[in-house]
Amino acid sequence: MPAAPPHRRAGFTLIEMVVVLAVIGLVLGFLGLQRAPRSARLELEAAARALTGALQLARSQAIVENRSVAVTIGMASYATDGGAPQPLPARIVARDAGTIAFAANGSSSGGAITLQAGERVATVKVEWLTGRVSTAGLR
Repeated sequence: MPAAPPHRRAGFTLIEMVVVLAVIGLVLGFLGLQRAPRSARLELEAAARALTGALQLARSQAIVENRSVAVTIGMASYATDGGAPQPLPARIVARDAGTIAFAANGSSSGGAITLQAGERVATVKVEWLTGRVSTAGLR
């Protein structure tokens, strides 16, 4: 049996490389089409941060504009000063609906809003005297 010519001894042909790259592309394409799993904890943390930010912004707005600004919290959304409601993510519910008002001096009516996603709970607290907004109880 004669030895193979030197140019045919090792390596892949162009067709073999194209087939392998096409298969890899198809597999990656199918993986990319699948939705990434959502984390209830991360969604809850993001919702708590968004609500905290909205409350802090309302306090700042009240101080800068020298007027009262209210944030109304519903079961599935919140709105600042009668504006468009900002929806909470689908799996998150605000257990404590109501209104928190900020005065021109930065103080507030105070209160706590509990957000819940399944078994996980986050609490956004607003101090009445200082208007300080904080997030606690992420569990």
